[in-house]
Amino acid sequence: MTDPATDALALARAVEERLRALVDPNLVPVLSVLDRDAVQSAGQRRRIVVVAPATEQPVRTAVGEDDGPGHAVTSTVHVLSVVATRNAPGGADAVGRLRTSRDIVRTALAGWVPEHGAEPLRYAGGRLIDPRGWFGEGLAVWQDAYAATGWWPWPPGPADAAETT
Repeated sequence: MTDPATDALALARAVEERLRALVDPNLVPVLSVLDRDAVQSAGQRRRIVVVAPATEQPVRTAVGEDDGPGHAVTSTVHVLSVVATRNAPGGADAVGRLRTSRDIVRTALAGWVPEHGAEPLRYAGGRLIDPRGWFGEGLAVWQDAYAATGWWPWPPGPADAAETT
């Protein structure tokens, strides 16, 4: 069975649950990118955080005495801080709200070990992205990436085979 800490979909769900448990939803609602309708309808709020599974990247393949055959896999989750920029001449207010959202997320995630996690979640970079494809005009979106590496045994065990049928 794959390590739940390094399956990008499961890792995104764990990150979403952690943020929801730690963040006041009246201050910063936490949404899944997989719920596009909720994201788009909430996008016009003052501030939201959106969690998205991003990538799974094999690091190495090995046959080891301890782990058996398999792959070390790094999975990445993106956390989008979305803030309204309306009525923000020069963007100063938006920058402050982005910084607040990012600080809340970093405090909750950097170094956190997801349940059954192989290693602590690590910060893997960030960037400003164009919001128009998902969120529309009048918003600023900062994307932070968080990653974890774990072991995926190969061939898959019976539980993995059952999930694919």
